Amino acid sequence: MFGPLLPFLSDDQDSIEALFERAADLGVDVIWVDALNPRPRVWPSVAALLRERFPELRERYARILHDPAAREEYLGGLRERVGRAVRRLSLTDRVHGCP
Repeated sequence: MFGPLLPFLSDDQDSIEALFERAADLGVDVIWVDALNPRPRVWPSVAALLRERFPELRERYARILHDPAAREEYLGGLRERVGRAVRRLSLTDRVHGCP
């Protein structure tokens, strides 16, 4: 299970491909992928982490989690990055739950 992929921290093309490459090298049969979701109590925890470690990302995360248009745009880009990695590494039959 690769998730949640964290916006701007673990969701860039190189990071996704490195995760999938490692899973393929280990012979993982099924890979589930998930995005950061706006479930109850998620935002306060994430906001606290961002305040402490990545304050420059707080507003970007707030938009992705709370603005429907920004969230859909972000998820579309994430789907594209995951899809590129899946195709490049020939993992189509192993990856599920693409955000």
